[in-house]
Amino acid sequence: MRKELIILLIVVIAIAAWVWWPEPESTPKCPLECQYGCLPMTTRCKEPICPSTCWLGCIPGTQTCKQRVIKPEMKLIDACGVINESSELNFNLQSDKTCLTIQNDDLILDCKGHSITGGMEQDSFGIYLDGRRNITIKNCIIQNYLSGIFVSSSSDLSLLDLTADNNSWSGISISSSENIIVDGVSASNNRKSGIELVSSSNASLSNNQLNENSYGIIIGFSNGIGLLNNYICASSPINLQCEEADIVNEEGNVCDKSDGCEISCSPCSQLT
Repeated sequence: MRKELIILLIVVIAIAAWVWWPEPESTPKCPLECQYGCLPMTTRCKEPICPSTCWLGCIPGTQTCKQRVIKPEMKLIDACGVINESSELNFNLQSDKTCLTIQNDDLILDCKGHSITGGMEQDSFGIYLDGRRNITIKNCIIQNYLSGIFVSSSSDLSLLDLTADNNSWSGISISSSENIIVDGVSASNNRKSGIELVSSSNASLSNNQLNENSYGIIIGFSNGIGLLNNYICASSPINLQCEEADIVNEEGNVCDKSDGCEISCSPCSQLT
């Protein structure tokens, strides 16, 4: 009888425990947007583990390695001559003949604010390039040549933040070229023009200051030309001359005596 009571008591305790014992909480469901799963027993997304092969770490929130950005190594130039690789001027340069000739593609020439000065010799250029592609020239001061910069038969050219003064023909002369940006050029006291663009296509001339040249800008037999925010004044006889020039975009220019360009200019007299 006692054994039966013990068995009955065990059964009652088991039933009571089953009835009153709290049910275990269900495991929270990890949201679908948690690409790398959730922290245990939570709906908080796990951060991705960056692979040990990513020497510079990962882009935040991903397992994609950060890429090392390598600045192109620049050759230091301290004399006139031929340029075949990306280069920086280390000193001011002077030469009666052509100073720098670019003879390779895909390079940058940064003058770092240094000057290139000539002796007003005929057929002399501060910087010369012919038949080149993907060239950037910037931060140069060029004076006293036939043309400060002479470009022929080239493409994908950027001329940025340059000064071209006192040249016996043009500050910058470009012919038979395409895909050109001329931005931030200051050109004055050039005997023919500040900028001359002939037989070329797809050129943007913007934010240039052209003062006291015979012609501020000359555009001839060229198409796809943009003129934006240029100051072209105090030229004699013409500030802006065009002949068979297709101007596709023009805005914010200041000029008087515009010959054949058919663009809207604010007059120089109001802003000088």
